Amino acid sequence: MRHRVYVVAAEYSAPLPVLARQTPADYRRAPAHLADDEVERTVFTAPAPGQSWADLGAPAAPTLTDLVASAGHRALATLHALTGASSFAETCWSVTDLLVTSMPLLGAVPGSVNTGLIPQMLRELLGLDFDCHCQFVSGTSDTGAGAFAGAVRIAQSRPATILVTAGQMIPYGYRGQYRIRSVFTDDEQAQGLDMMAVGDGLMDALRRANAPAAVSRERTLDWLDEVRRRKLDAGTGYAAALGPAAARIGIAAERFVTRYFRAADVARAGCGAAAVVITSDPTVLAALRAHADDAGWAERYANTPAVEVVGVGEGTTNPRFLARQSPLVGVAAMRQALAAAADDADLPMSVYADSAFAVLHDAFPSLELAFLLAIGLDWRRATLRMSTWWSNPCGGLVAFGNAVGASGLVHVCKAFHVFAGDRRHVRTPAPVQRFRREGAFGFAGSVGGPLSHVVVSVLRGGVPLTPADREAFFDDAAPPERRRQARASAEHRRREQLRVATRVYVGRLGAHETDLALIEAATELDARSCAQALTPAVIDTLRLDHVRRLVEDAHFETCRDELRALLHDFAMRERAATDMLESQAARDHYNRSLADLLRTWCDRDALRARPDPPDAGPDARDGALLLKILKQCVRVPVLLLIGAAPSANHHDPLTADRDLETLAGHPPLRRLHFVPHLDLVDDADFVHMDMDAEQAGWLTTNAALLPWWSVRATRAPGSPALVRTDAAGAGSDPDPDTVFESLSAPGRALADERLPELAFLRAYFAPSGPQAAVDLALRDLGLAPAAGDDPAHAARVPAIFYKNDIIGSSHIGDVHKAYELLGRAVQRARGWFGMYASTCAQHGDSVSLVSLDRRLEPTAAEAAHARAEAVSNAARFARDVAEWCLGHGIPLRTVVSFGHGRPYRDVNDDRSVASDSAIRGARLLDYVTREARSHGFAALPWIVFDWSELLDLGHPSKIFARELMAASGPEWRQPDDPASPVALDRWPAVHFTVWYRPAD
Repeated sequence: MRHRVYVVAAEYSAPLPVLARQTPADYRRAPAHLADDEVERTVFTAPAPGQSWADLGAPAAPTLTDLVASAGHRALATLHALTGASSFAETCWSVTDLLVTSMPLLGAVPGSVNTGLIPQMLRELLGLDFDCHCQFVSGTSDTGAGAFAGAVRIAQSRPATILVTAGQMIPYGYRGQYRIRSVFTDDEQAQGLDMMAVGDGLMDALRRANAPAAVSRERTLDWLDEVRRRKLDAGTGYAAALGPAAARIGIAAERFVTRYFRAADVARAGCGAAAVVITSDPTVLAALRAHADDAGWAERYANTPAVEVVGVGEGTTNPRFLARQSPLVGVAAMRQALAAAADDADLPMSVYADSAFAVLHDAFPSLELAFLLAIGLDWRRATLRMSTWWSNPCGGLVAFGNAVGASGLVHVCKAFHVFAGDRRHVRTPAPVQRFRREGAFGFAGSVGGPLSHVVVSVLRGGVPLTPADREAFFDDAAPPERRRQARASAEHRRREQLRVATRVYVGRLGAHETDLALIEAATELDARSCAQALTPAVIDTLRLDHVRRLVEDAHFETCRDELRALLHDFAMRERAATDMLESQAARDHYNRSLADLLRTWCDRDALRARPDPPDAGPDARDGALLLKILKQCVRVPVLLLIGAAPSANHHDPLTADRDLETLAGHPPLRRLHFVPHLDLVDDADFVHMDMDAEQAGWLTTNAALLPWWSVRATRAPGSPALVRTDAAGAGSDPDPDTVFESLSAPGRALADERLPELAFLRAYFAPSGPQAAVDLALRDLGLAPAAGDDPAHAARVPAIFYKNDIIGSSHIGDVHKAYELLGRAVQRARGWFGMYASTCAQHGDSVSLVSLDRRLEPTAAEAAHARAEAVSNAARFARDVAEWCLGHGIPLRTVVSFGHGRPYRDVNDDRSVASDSAIRGARLLDYVTREARSHGFAALPWIVFDWSELLDLGHPSKIFARELMAASGPEWRQPDDPASPVALDRWPAVHFTVWYRPAD
């Protein structure tokens, strides 16, 4: 049996000054009311060079155990207040499992205890039960979300109350960022990859592939400025966020640290912890519900402080970033995690775009954008949601701070606080804190490694505090055993096909022009990260244009030559280093040499009076600040390329003697290519590998050669010749997989591809794409019949269209009450469609209902019986609704139209049907309304039945009329028959019968 799981508490560790005052005895008792300053700015940085912990308000360095214990203690205290246990110890004893997690950073925290011992230490410190199962989970930046997902699965399998804690201790500044690089392989680190470069490169790749041609890098920068301002504003209302301090991150927030991101766009890595309590234990839930009215929930919470975890999912991809065989913009791990979470929740993929809000990993803005594109939004809609409160309503990690290993659990905490309207944390009410009475969906997404592991959680909460709504939330029928949907397995299969399609494109591009390579992304690497990969030839050609922001133009050439000489020495030392200590010594020597060089420039009066732009702070000549700016100015341009191999004169010292085969047996799809500068790269799509960067024509643009995953790609019109003869399905509906195999077959060239093929591949690989888009693409390929030409009549299903309107005004003065009565009448009579699947919508005084036969492939006898049954039941339904409303003084005019159509999924993901009968019925309703005035029954309730298609099926009209007469009863009469049949637009003959109810 699968148990429902709820998050019932979510807290953070204490701010550093408060944390320093806590003693072991404090963890064994519930804390008193927390003051505002005890929950504010919970993420802090380690001391900068020249600082001590005392300068930050702590007598000594806190440990990871201190952080997770503080967060866990506060979460247990919240649970204690909600359940009203007789003692705090009793609350602690109710915890059955303890999960602790962090991202290990080798050598980051000298003297730290073995992390495997932290859960046992925490169990003793918090006074948990001796039988509490303790576990440490290790991972990357998504490890908090991963531990949460694991805890949810435990609680789903058995009644349990689980405390999940995640924390991080990380050195200040670049030292911390350098250790985060351990998520890359040794080869990738040697080539200079770090997360800053991946985040920036992903932003460029997403813009190139998804943005319209008019969206330049400059326009993207303007949009990122808007997003940053919105997040910092939102963060001021979230207590644990950085607040005003977020405006400055070491150096001026406005200074660019990558090609796309300013300092304030990137979440600052820091120290901190988060904790949540989840439960599926009926005893704990019963105590929480019983104590609801006595616990004073309304003082702290705007909504019920419980959030159901509907589903969790994880996605992975090759951890070797450069060895992946699919496009970077495909974000394969994200798509797999989203599909897996939807499967676990037994919900459609549309749940993500339909959610009330999302809390997404945004250490870099590109990660958040990739999530929004992965749920099926296009560039315009995704960027709009990032610019508003919908995505990261509390400001994201940019405003909060990035306690790396805890960030995934922080996302869950934020979602809980928004759903519950927790006033301790959400000081300024967010626009999403008021939800429907039954609650709403939201989801949280976390990213680990170089986009290699993703965790998604689907949540439901926001239920009002009123007893009836609260009890309905907990009393929903226990979920049945989830039927495993095929989305996750289908997504995995699609990812394998994506790899095939990508390599097919690369092969065709190489056959078209052997030296041509696709620019997947352009970015810059920090020289401190990529020094080992810098050859003398590369260093000698670097333009180092960013240094112009510091030095006067007259001194730039000399200063650049001195920087190049320094880089030659640094690169030589890095290549000679044999271990981490020697590499650290090389970086220390480089930093000292930069400081000496900066002093030389100052003595030479080569520096600008103020750096450009003038945003360095109050003292522009401050040596430490200028050194920090100079380090960030020494960046090396690099292209992430897909396609042609390096030219014969290009020698890569890192890969020349290494086996480049991946585990899958394919050579690497992409590689890094150093260039002197990035002039004109933003407007280019391809690079000629046999040409020098200074040669004309080195860069080129050709939309006809772009891959199908680029929105700017185009091909010649016409239909492609399919290699597979069975691609059309041998008389049946075409199989998209077979069509894909045919289009990917060897022997075809880029010149053979056609525009409909491009549309098919986009629909086929679209994230969360509807099947209808694939079907339309198949039709354009000539593999499916055009609309209205389908001879397979059996593919259509019987359908009934019903529509009514209130006639005039009734004696009920309150219009909204008349609308409510109309809705109740439809609800009461809807049982007549028990054998049919039906969807219904009400818009004020009008109700529309569409029903379709939900039986699969009925026999001829069953179909005939179903038609007769549908006619009678539809008449009874229409009569019951009309009579019930008339009993309350509400006359209706109604149309019931019988026909056939093709099923589809509507806006609520329910089955509906597209049928001419719906359009014909609506027009017939208007026609009879006009005729009713001249026949004397305009103000009386009336029903018109359209039976045009029943005639086409050989259903005799006289038999149909007698069935209607018997079903309608003696109270209903026929007027002088308005002309039947009539011509309505494209229908030359519409056969109908009208019935009205005379006044009593």
